[in-house]
Amino acid sequence: MTIHKTKLLWRVTATIACVFAIVFASSLLYARPAVAAEANLALNKTAIADSEEADSVRAALAVDGSDSTRWGSAKDNAGGAHWIYVDLGSSKTVKRATIKWESYKATGYKLQCATGNTAPAANSADWKDVHTSTNRPASLTDAITFNAPVTGRFFRLYVTGFTSVDPNGAVPEWPTIAVNEFELYGDETAAPSTQDPQQNVARGKNAVADSQEAGTLNAAKAVDGDTSSSSSRWASAVDATASQDGGPHWIYVDLGQQRDVKCVRVFWELRKAKGYKIQIANGATAPAADSSDWQTVYTNDGHPASKTDLITLDQVHQARFVRLYIDHNTYDDPDGGVAWGNVSIFELEVYGGTPKMDMNGLADAIKIEAPKQGDTQLKVTLPTSDEYDVTYNGTDYEQVIGAQAEDGTIPIYQPIVDTQVKASFKVTKKSDKNTYAFKEIPVTVPGKFQVEAGDNVAPEVLPQLREWKGRSGSFAPTAQTRVVYDNDEFKTAADELAADYKDLFGSELAVVKGGAANAGDIFLSKTTDKSLGLQDEGYLMEIGDSVSVKAKTKTGAYWSTRTILQALKTGNGSIPQGTTRDYPLYKVRGLILDVGRKTFSLDWLKQMSKQLSWFKLNDFQVHLSDNYIWVEEYSDDTVNTAYNGFRLESDIKKGGNNGKNKADLTSTDVWYSKDDFREFIKHSRDLGVNIVPEFDMPAHSLALTNVRPDLRTPKSMTHRGNDHLNLAGKYDESLAFALSIWDEYLTGSNPVFDNQTMVDIGADEYEADGNAYRNFVNDLFKHMEDSGRTARVWGSLSWIKGSVDVQGKGAAGQHRQMNLWSKDWAKMDEMYKLGFDLINCIDSRYYIVPNAGYYFDYLNDNTIYNSAINNYNNVTIPAGDEQMIGGAFAVWNDMCGKKENGISEYDVYDRITNSAGLYAAATWGKGSADVSGAKATAKKLGDSPNTNFGYKTTANAEGTVMQLGMDDAKDASGNGNNLNLKSAKNAEVVDVDFKKALELKGGKSYVALDSDLETAGLGNDLRVKVKRTDATSDKDQILFESPYGSIKAVQAKTGKVGITRENRDYSFNYTLPMNEWVELEFKNEGMGKVSLYVNGELKETIGQDGGTKLKATCMLPVQRIGSETAAFTGYVDDVRLTRSTTFATTMALDNAELKARSVLAAGADDAELEMLVEQARDLINQVNPDAAEIANLAQQINDRVANAKYKPADYSKLDALLAAIPSDLSVYTDESVAALTSARDSIQRDLPVSMQDTVDAYTKTLIEAIEGLELKSADNNFAQSVTATACSEEKTGETAPNGPAAAAVDGDESSFWHSQWSAPADNDMPHWFNVKLAAPAKVSGMVYVPRTGSSNGRLTKYHVEVSTDGGSTYTKVAEGTLESSVGAKNITFDEPVAGATDVKLYFDETDGDSAANRNKFATAGEIRVRVIDETVDLDGLAALIEQAEGLDKDSYTTETWKKLQVALKDAKDVAADENPSFEAVNGAKGKLRSAMLGLRPGTPDPVTPDPDKPNPDKPNPDKPNPDKPGTSDGGNGGSGTAGSNKGDSTTGNKGDKKPGTLVKTGDDQAMYIAVAGVVGLLVVGAGVVPYVKNRRQWHEVG
Repeated sequence: MTIHKTKLLWRVTATIACVFAIVFASSLLYARPAVAAEANLALNKTAIADSEEADSVRAALAVDGSDSTRWGSAKDNAGGAHWIYVDLGSSKTVKRATIKWESYKATGYKLQCATGNTAPAANSADWKDVHTSTNRPASLTDAITFNAPVTGRFFRLYVTGFTSVDPNGAVPEWPTIAVNEFELYGDETAAPSTQDPQQNVARGKNAVADSQEAGTLNAAKAVDGDTSSSSSRWASAVDATASQDGGPHWIYVDLGQQRDVKCVRVFWELRKAKGYKIQIANGATAPAADSSDWQTVYTNDGHPASKTDLITLDQVHQARFVRLYIDHNTYDDPDGGVAWGNVSIFELEVYGGTPKMDMNGLADAIKIEAPKQGDTQLKVTLPTSDEYDVTYNGTDYEQVIGAQAEDGTIPIYQPIVDTQVKASFKVTKKSDKNTYAFKEIPVTVPGKFQVEAGDNVAPEVLPQLREWKGRSGSFAPTAQTRVVYDNDEFKTAADELAADYKDLFGSELAVVKGGAANAGDIFLSKTTDKSLGLQDEGYLMEIGDSVSVKAKTKTGAYWSTRTILQALKTGNGSIPQGTTRDYPLYKVRGLILDVGRKTFSLDWLKQMSKQLSWFKLNDFQVHLSDNYIWVEEYSDDTVNTAYNGFRLESDIKKGGNNGKNKADLTSTDVWYSKDDFREFIKHSRDLGVNIVPEFDMPAHSLALTNVRPDLRTPKSMTHRGNDHLNLAGKYDESLAFALSIWDEYLTGSNPVFDNQTMVDIGADEYEADGNAYRNFVNDLFKHMEDSGRTARVWGSLSWIKGSVDVQGKGAAGQHRQMNLWSKDWAKMDEMYKLGFDLINCIDSRYYIVPNAGYYFDYLNDNTIYNSAINNYNNVTIPAGDEQMIGGAFAVWNDMCGKKENGISEYDVYDRITNSAGLYAAATWGKGSADVSGAKATAKKLGDSPNTNFGYKTTANAEGTVMQLGMDDAKDASGNGNNLNLKSAKNAEVVDVDFKKALELKGGKSYVALDSDLETAGLGNDLRVKVKRTDATSDKDQILFESPYGSIKAVQAKTGKVGITRENRDYSFNYTLPMNEWVELEFKNEGMGKVSLYVNGELKETIGQDGGTKLKATCMLPVQRIGSETAAFTGYVDDVRLTRSTTFATTMALDNAELKARSVLAAGADDAELEMLVEQARDLINQVNPDAAEIANLAQQINDRVANAKYKPADYSKLDALLAAIPSDLSVYTDESVAALTSARDSIQRDLPVSMQDTVDAYTKTLIEAIEGLELKSADNNFAQSVTATACSEEKTGETAPNGPAAAAVDGDESSFWHSQWSAPADNDMPHWFNVKLAAPAKVSGMVYVPRTGSSNGRLTKYHVEVSTDGGSTYTKVAEGTLESSVGAKNITFDEPVAGATDVKLYFDETDGDSAANRNKFATAGEIRVRVIDETVDLDGLAALIEQAEGLDKDSYTTETWKKLQVALKDAKDVAADENPSFEAVNGAKGKLRSAMLGLRPGTPDPVTPDPDKPNPDKPNPDKPNPDKPGTSDGGNGGSGTAGSNKGDSTTGNKGDKKPGTLVKTGDDQAMYIAVAGVVGLLVVGAGVVPYVKNRRQWHEVG
């Protein structure tokens, strides 16, 4: 699902009240005669409804005067009629009604009236219609004025129908209709009264604005009494940009008559107004917008001081119209909220006097006395109120201003230098503790020292230091520097400092325990001095001629070592002298990593824990179990094959639990032992990082339900039932199973998760029974708390409704933590009210889903650095509040199983590290650096010492990491990466092909490096020369391996060369030939791609640029040549690992050398040739020889060999195969043709007979390639160069190229078309998509490919129409339904349609990611039209016949030749037809092509001649037989039949040369040419029967 950047929905208000002493109110504000507020005739009258869902939503609540209560009908899945009426007690004249709807779900309704002493029956005709609407309400406050006053006693609201889903999303899906208030009003001029100065006279009146962003955000929403709902506000048109302010904008309210106006209160959504006025006017109608009749009575040239803006005028004015005129509006929010180009207010209120003091007014009255140097307590004056409590609520940095003591005092901990913090206060309504407001007040606390000019600047670290007082001079460790610690708790920190220092700088620091430090030492000292205010993670560091650290905890001490190391790294080995006091803003600063859906080694997790600690991130939540999200794509029988993971060793095994367990719980691909994970938790804790293990349940639990299929939730309750525990139907069993899993790790004398381990109970995205879910959460919380642990949960309680209460505190007051991840699933203010400790990891900022096309691939730097952690969907909880504990960013590996796209551990590391430093700074507390400065510091700091995510290697000055020849198995690079031949297993260096090579023998067969080198990271090049001797292709044959992965000469699944890492196989489109030396070169120049070169030629690059494309980030494993389990069978030589650059292959020289040595070994006496081959060996042994030198020397050797006398190898069988390959292979797949071409191109000519095995290997490889030819599927013949139109296109809201119709016919399944969803949205079904063909064609079907990442708009029901007249008229050719799942979907027409010009696909029904989004949108990744090509290819048939006729019968086996003759005869018969059909020609071509490819070289069966019949095929012994090419005894290359690199001429025996006689090549070329000419003449003269085509008839000529 693509997540679009939208405005955040919920806003919190903070108001400024204008307080007037009551004693002056009576003298300043006097009652003025005015028309009374209208009386609601229905208020508190008797109300009756047809039904009630519950007593809490009974009919009486619709006339109680409260907008927060409601009447709700009974549940009705059919959405039928429901009604409610009010009995006014007596006959009344009613002029208008106001219906305050809970939602927009009503699809039609009536207002009806009845008279008499009793109400008519429900279906009585006595109910008279007075107003009818056939539409949904235009507004939730639905003001209806009757055409004429109506008199009656009973008034009924009759809802004719409704939907469970609110089209505007005001409420969750629920099958009831509800009304908050049903109000009735009489004549407005009926009764005069006195205006109440504290009444808001603007509420419910008519409001008008200059513009609106959307119809649902109209002016009426600003006077409806709702001061905080995001859906109830006026928003202007969008006109501001990042570079230019918008405006002006205005909104006015018509008070209906002249009223007193003394105060105006504006509830701003954001403080983006810049310059605004209050204006008034009188008269029967409002003045024109630019009229001078608007009188300005208040002006503010800046931003509002508060979002709740109480404006008190200089006097009481009389006005009918009151206008808020906004001069300008900024794009950015001055408070750092969402940037958007308009201005918006929740409410505009008008008062005749001063409104009553509210929470915000009390908050504004809080006073703080500015602290003086040396003060130890904060002095605060809090206002009092009978209605509200006002309390201190903590400070963002409690290390400066601490928590309030029991005696009420608020301590100050003196900082090093003047430091500003924010003190927080809370105003709470006494009668309702969930009604509150916050007030944060900046406070500057004087420091112990003053910053002076010339002070050392703070060292460059990240996060930046909170407090710094610079001195002069610097500190640098020396050879005598020790790390001294005075408490055993600090030993780990000291050891880590020394080890990491050595990794960074190569020098050792001694670690000792002691009570004091010498000059040059680093001293870690434990303090119990509470006045220092260091708390749990802070430290005080003084840097002079030594470094002295004081910390209260081992975590604080460890953080100080990170600062020291970072400062030394950025300071080139020294640290500026000075004093720092450093401490964090938030208690939780974390990363959430999904290891359930992607494998990570435990070593990688350990490295990541250290990497997090490098930036003082302290919370690592490891999501240990999960599964492929879209389980609904699987049937009940196959869902167990969907990818799922449970990464910890478990005792829950298949067959256990009395046979109920149907599978093992633990994953089989990667899992962690209990001992290892226990150690991981403890070691990470020593590094300041808390590991938070999480098992996700009761949803995302396929690993669990695979063990217990009997506990799956029925899919009638949720389409994802297969990965949901059945809490609704089998609660007790499901809970017991869940607890048994947890207890395996919580209990025992040495539990895996000890009592200090925070645990996350999961509970994410459950979609079935709400109350069962809430009970489950409560039970898991209690279980964890009973075990002495603190628990965390995923925020879901706003979405998963129910009557079961879940609280954020345990029964004994235990804190419970919550991950806030979605504004819909868990609203921050609601979860705060429940008492949860809050961790902000909101998806719209902090979710990475690598390479998925939705959420973020990489987080936005500015967002993570500058967004306030304590702001969540425009709700802000002060950082000092004890419940606002921090935040986390997350990596979710959704792309698993069917959607796995190659993301590696390194890819994930890169995304985490890209954000870790910036996020750490935001959660620890930012300093003065802007985002670019912080990013630059993070880049300087790089990875934590003693980590190696990138598999760094050491290279020499020439860029060589390792160069291994097999003569001595020594590393010629000088880096010491020698082969340890002594420890070789079933492998040895042998003599082969005139050189030393390592022989690997399959199975367990390897030689390891005698060094620490295991794997080489990105930017490297691995070259190796190999000769394969085992043709087995269904088993792995590994060339190199390490713990990282393996490089395979043969990959079992494909038989091709490949790389395997992290349980993923990458297979290159290249098959290693038999008995032939080949140079393989693997390049991993950058992220996402890996390339294979063979003999210097690029064969394939795996991995693609762009989002959602396959990624192939691959390191190069080299720890072992061969394998411990499945080694290559063959020979290995010349292993070279270097930095990546362009290399010239030496294989031409290798082959020339081998041929030359073979010739010399056969007895050739050529001293110059011997000298040349020695030069060749020297050149080959160079790491990067020059290409020109290679070519020149190879040519010299080949020239010498050409003049040498030797017996050649026999190429006759190979050439016979080559001759039979059809010249046109276009009917076969590109991949299989490429394999054949590769086999053909690899053939070396003119090899000596001693290398006959190599020629035979060519033959075998060629046969395999021929047999591997794969016909293209006729189903994949699609119309090309098409264009597309659609019902609508999303042209603004999607990221290019997505949105337009063209994106669904661009050949790229990752781009997509989307019907218009931005305003005005096109939600009218059916949607349609038209494909216009480039030329009329015969069409037979379509392929629909859904977009990736979201089910919104996915086609589920369709019909197809085809036009043959350019789109003027259409005929339906298909209809049906499709499964809502990923992957291409076939649509077959009832019958093919010839001459089609247009094909139109109708989206009759579509899926959505929620019920509200079904049958609303249409989307497609690709839409293809199948065409039938019926071209009658007679020329192609003729060419094929001609080639077949030219083949030599005696070169092939009798069996295969007979098949060819049958096919050839059939082909000629078809060709002779006057008007052959497409099917006949196509069939004849296919049969003949197959017969040619089926020919196999060999000797024909002997033919017994008939003595009574002459044999026309018997050659004349006195002349050569032109039809039987003899095997050449002379010349390089043996036979020269068709396919030979030397041409198509056939060479017979020369003179009196005998077979096997060595000949001198090159001397008799002229004779060969002459003989060839003679043979050509004899061919004609011998009566060979060629065929020529003449008017489609074939005749013998001769």
